[in-house]
Amino acid sequence: MDSKNDDGSVDQKETTTTTDGTRIEKVVKTSADGTKIEKEIITSADGTKIEKQSTTDSVGNKTTSTAITNKDGSTEKKVEIANVDGTTEKTVENVKPDGTTFTTSDIKNSNGDTVHEEKTTKPSGDYTSIKETTSKTKHTILVEENVGSTKQTETYNVTGKKTVALTKAITNASSKAVTIPKTINSNGKAYKVTTLKKGMLKANQSKPKTVKLSAAGITKVEKGAFNGMAKKGTIKVSGTAKQVKKLKKMLKKSGLPKGVKIKRVKQ
Repeated sequence: MDSKNDDGSVDQKETTTTTDGTRIEKVVKTSADGTKIEKEIITSADGTKIEKQSTTDSVGNKTTSTAITNKDGSTEKKVEIANVDGTTEKTVENVKPDGTTFTTSDIKNSNGDTVHEEKTTKPSGDYTSIKETTSKTKHTILVEENVGSTKQTETYNVTGKKTVALTKAITNASSKAVTIPKTINSNGKAYKVTTLKKGMLKANQSKPKTVKLSAAGITKVEKGAFNGMAKKGTIKVSGTAKQVKKLKKMLKKSGLPKGVKIKRVKQ
């Protein structure tokens, strides 16, 4: 059924019910300026609800959104934007019955640069977020982890298909401890941390007293990598005896701050 509104827009509405009890409502609204909005609501007999909406403006920019509500209380929201200049954006949010939220976002600029973000947030407020930026000149990954009162941020340069170099590791003042992971994961890929860059700890407001890391996979420690660590601090290293021995040589060669000790610990 078509109806014309006072603003000059036209609505087309249609409602159907399938044999299994699924109700489908469709609305198409065309504005006077040429903008077109298409909306569809599907309600299943079991209570699952899917809402879809697509908006295309007069120049061809298109936004599509989908919202799903499942009978267990979980939800999924998806938004996709495609502009005529070549820029695109896609965001997906999943909320589980226990309140845990998973969010991903992918943006592509007209020059080809891309940004991928993903975040997991627990009902407690603890979260892990990842931001991966790729351009013609750089490829970086930013990792942020918040657990209780402890917060740590790491910045990596991607150096190969499966390797990264740690350029910055910042922890909050209350913990004064930095943990360097063996691997990081972004956009479905696993990257091994192989290099510790010069000055990676210098951005900390309070000098870290403890740094924890695995000896497995580290192939290079640049001079001054541990500058900014507290005097008489401790570097706790896990791994086999052979791996730890090799890393100890690299650490000492990098020039550790006065009084910093290296201690082997269990994995």
